[in-house]
Amino acid sequence: MTTVLHPYRIYKDKLGREPIISLLDFNDSFTFNIATYLGLLGYSFQVIPFCRISSFLKSPFLFNNVHILVYGPGPGHPDEYSNLFSSIKELLSCNRLFHVGICLGHQIMGRIFGDDVALSKNPIHAQTVSLKIPSWESCFPKETWGRNILVQRYNSLSIKKQKIKNSFKEILDENDEVLMRLFERGVSYQFHPESIGTSFPSLFFEPLKYFLYNFNYEESDSVGWNL
Repeated sequence: MTTVLHPYRIYKDKLGREPIISLLDFNDSFTFNIATYLGLLGYSFQVIPFCRISSFLKSPFLFNNVHILVYGPGPGHPDEYSNLFSSIKELLSCNRLFHVGICLGHQIMGRIFGDDVALSKNPIHAQTVSLKIPSWESCFPKETWGRNILVQRYNSLSIKKQKIKNSFKEILDENDEVLMRLFERGVSYQFHPESIGTSFPSLFFEPLKYFLYNFNYEESDSVGWNL
């Protein structure tokens, strides 16, 4: 595997392989909490600092390798990062890549898909909400489907439900705002899966393992979920 351009910090797996996951750091303190859970997956990964995200997303490496991009949380409105949209949109068409959006990353994905992102009807910071795990194949283990757990939110902005019909699978909250979305080769969360307020943080990183397993990567032992 080709070395990724401009590595910030690389966390190697047991075999010392090059990164298979890149976490994009939008200058947010939660970034390294997310990195902790990525480390638990057992794959080599790296953290890309904000100042290098733009050049990294244009790297030929991303079109030639199986890779996961995790778009982390951060400050501001997603439109403040619109200079990245064209690169991300192009990467979304590559079948060797998987995309994970968290909070700001979720909203950036929404804007690229044509969603409106505006002030939430119920801004939430450091509060838990109930989420029923959907029956999404190749995303969450079947034994978790239909179970109610708590997830922690930190958001003033949110994606509004689209009026037009789309191909996404979505979980909406009581205000018809998108709490979670499954799209082709990707998933995004309005909440923080890595937060201490989320009941089973590792569960929301399972989609990454499913994707890599489909590309014959070995580190995908199933976790027992006794919810």
